[in-house]
Amino acid sequence: VGGVRVVAEPVQVDDPKALLELSDRVRQTLGESAVVLGCAVEGRVHLVANVAPAAVERGVRAGEVVRAAAQVAGGGGGGRDTMAQAGGRDPQKLPDALTAARTAIERALD
Repeated sequence: VGGVRVVAEPVQVDDPKALLELSDRVRQTLGESAVVLGCAVEGRVHLVANVAPAAVERGVRAGEVVRAAAQVAGGGGGGRDTMAQAGGRDPQKLPDALTAARTAIERALD
C-alpha cells in the first residue's frame, strides 16, 4: 500500500508471546512494512503490530492499529508507535480483527 508492505494474518502458535518475535522477523524480512499477527489461544485473541520506522513516519502507529483490531474482538490494547500488543475475548472475531487492522493501516497511509 503506497510502498509499504502490509501483512495482517492469523498464525498458529502455542504461546502468544511468540507473536512478538515472529512479527519482528517478518517486518525485518519485508523492510518498509506494517505487520499485524494474531492468534486465538485458550479462548482469547492475541494481536501484535510491528511497524517499520519509515511507515511510522508516514502515519502508521502500531498502538492505534492494534487498538482498532482489538475493539472488534471485544478487547483493547496499545503500545508504542513501532510495536504494540492487544487482546480480545472473542476468538471467532480474529479474522474481522485482522481486517480492521489492515483497514487502519490503509487509512493511515492515505
